[in-house]
Amino acid sequence: MSENSGMFQRFVKNYVKYLRAKTKKQVGNDYWETYIAEHPAEEGANRSALKQAVLKEYRDSEQYTTDLDMALWNNEELQGILAEDPEEMAKLKTIFDSEIGLIRGNLRRNQGINVGKVLRSYEKKQEAENYEPDRTVPELAAEYLPEFVDFLTQKLEKYFTTQRVRVFARSMDGNPVSVSWLNADNVGDYLRVYGDIGLLEPILYKYVLQGMPPAYSFALEVAHRYKLPKTGAFVSKAAQEITAAGLIGTVYRDLYDRFTTEHVVALLKKNGRYGKLMKHYESEVKRLRHLHENMLREIPDNYIDLYPLARRMDRHFIIHAGPTNSGKTYQAIQALKQAETGIYLGPLRLLAYEQFEAMNMDMVPCNLLTGEETIDVPGARHQASTVEMLNLSTIYDCAVIDEAQMIADKDRGGAWTTAVLGVCAEEVHICCAMNAVELLIHLIEDCEDTYEVVYHQRQTRLALDNENFDFPGSVREKDALIVFSRRNVHAVASELQRRGVLCSVIYGALPYDVRHEEARKFMNGETQVVVATDAIGLGMNLPIRRIVFLEQSKFDGEEVRYLKPDEVQQIAGRAGRRGMYEIGFVNSFGEKRFIRKQLLTENPALTSAVIDFPPSLLGLDASLSDILKRWNDIPEKEGYHKADLTLKIELCELLETLSDDKDLIYRFLCIPFDEKEDALRELWVRLFLQEQAGETVRAIDYLPYSGELPNKVDLQELEYAYKVCDLLYYYLERFGNDEELPAVRDEKRVISEGITELLEKQQLPENRCKRCGRRLPWNYRYRVCESCHLRARTGYGRGRRR
Repeated sequence: MSENSGMFQRFVKNYVKYLRAKTKKQVGNDYWETYIAEHPAEEGANRSALKQAVLKEYRDSEQYTTDLDMALWNNEELQGILAEDPEEMAKLKTIFDSEIGLIRGNLRRNQGINVGKVLRSYEKKQEAENYEPDRTVPELAAEYLPEFVDFLTQKLEKYFTTQRVRVFARSMDGNPVSVSWLNADNVGDYLRVYGDIGLLEPILYKYVLQGMPPAYSFALEVAHRYKLPKTGAFVSKAAQEITAAGLIGTVYRDLYDRFTTEHVVALLKKNGRYGKLMKHYESEVKRLRHLHENMLREIPDNYIDLYPLARRMDRHFIIHAGPTNSGKTYQAIQALKQAETGIYLGPLRLLAYEQFEAMNMDMVPCNLLTGEETIDVPGARHQASTVEMLNLSTIYDCAVIDEAQMIADKDRGGAWTTAVLGVCAEEVHICCAMNAVELLIHLIEDCEDTYEVVYHQRQTRLALDNENFDFPGSVREKDALIVFSRRNVHAVASELQRRGVLCSVIYGALPYDVRHEEARKFMNGETQVVVATDAIGLGMNLPIRRIVFLEQSKFDGEEVRYLKPDEVQQIAGRAGRRGMYEIGFVNSFGEKRFIRKQLLTENPALTSAVIDFPPSLLGLDASLSDILKRWNDIPEKEGYHKADLTLKIELCELLETLSDDKDLIYRFLCIPFDEKEDALRELWVRLFLQEQAGETVRAIDYLPYSGELPNKVDLQELEYAYKVCDLLYYYLERFGNDEELPAVRDEKRVISEGITELLEKQQLPENRCKRCGRRLPWNYRYRVCESCHLRARTGYGRGRRR
């Protein structure tokens, strides 16, 4: 039985009960009317009490039973339904189909099927459908408009005389910067801010109309005034007609004509809070203006002057531009090995570790420095680092900046900008995609440094695979299957492992040494395929014959969107390793035309580099959160855009409730961790409180396992534990608590070994319904199966499969 047929049967049963109850009520009312006609002398008594007593006596009598039976027998509608008369059942089905949404909603809220409510809703819809007005809604609205404006005027006048009116204070260039209060001096600025849209609109929407759109409110008032249908569909359509007729614009024009600056000032003067608001506003504006002027004095006219040591050097840049697998990084590293001193700067600690390992194997002593690990090699004069770890005061003979197209990345791009503008090296090799060349040349010329561009060609051909890919039947050895979430990596790998296919897995939440080990197993043939996220796209040189996009969209932190051309090209370029294959293939599980289009689309040239918040502004006389906000609002210089500080400001304001130590707060803001994970944020705050109190942090108090894993532990728990260790390591290293670092390193090693051991079992968790445990397809979007979802909503659904 389908869900709808089951609900319809319940509706019919409830409808029969409704008719019986209605008939009982009608029998009682008929008897009462007869009784009062026969006993007029009792009319003056307490009518309600009398009726109650009379009906109670009547319902206890045999006459009531006889009358009710007769009435039920004579109710043709009821008898037709009980006999399942086709005409009556068709009428009920029409009502049911019309109100299915209302019925489902009631059942979902465990309110049963209220037949009376359903019938009233149906009748209103019928009334709205059959309504034929003498005049159109816009005509009626135009007639009612003066009354509606009067109504809004009264509400607004009451608001201005009694409420605190909050508005956005503005910076010198007119951009909103913070909340302030309306007063006599700024009314004129706020009444009309963006042409026809000004102060009255948000006040009307939020406070007067309680979040109801003005057009809908107007339509509702017109329906009430002229006794029109009030169903949601009718009123919504009426609102659209009112808007299309331009009547809402007329309403606002009339209101702005009435609420002049002088009138609003007069109303504010009647507001008991006016004097206090005026004083607050004046002090706030004065403080913001002073901070703004000081900030402009601190910021140089050109961002390159934020790096004075690099400006005193004559630097020469070699830009290596080309697609993936074109040998850009290889040539740059060869130059780095020949230099007396040098540094490699990459986007990932895994890539930094690979270069550290490779240079030491080639007898070029090299240190490793990332935020999570430091390895000192005796006699080393080279260093491999993540780009954020660059020391701007150290001078090198040669520097390599890898994956420099990330200079435009909204989250991390500022680190590449800092490296290009500020690295102190006589020779700088930059490896980048083709679309970054123009922007990099602009920055280098701005620094008055010299440059040359070396264009690299892909060394193996890349082609679209003609096979119509089906999962898992089309999977071949040396395939890389691409998805865009940890959950789907596990689901895909589990599906293959059940079929005996050995898999490596690579995704961002894995510790870098685990990713390195998974890559090694794939390179050595210990696993047949690799299942990965876009973490595989940056620098990982694996023996991949074919890249297969199992998904074509990803969540980018804000929304789910289709892959951009550069993302498809970056990942697809990993197919066809030089020396192993003459050609690399690309395929897709569905949407093959889309992947082809993205592969062939030329990426637009990057036009601006991300610039980070300059620490030189910390000395300004203001709270750190105010400084960060003001920096956010200063107009951007040509060729640059500022890093998004929204989350940093939120964290800063959190710490400012605990301390006013600006330098300490800023140092903690520079500790990277997953800020959206509540437990990690809580640990970060605890470390801040201990540092503020001058307490010594002991690693043993925070280590998840203290060097020994429990017998049963799952992969997700281990990955989270590694994040805890990363945060702890960052803190201890930044604040000079070096004696505790070995314990954290040992804990990270134990956790990584635990993760590696779990992955070696080739038994990743399947995608299963979290309620009934039924196996789900790898790309099933939800955590519960359809049956469990249906059962939770309606109480109906199939049982668990045995």
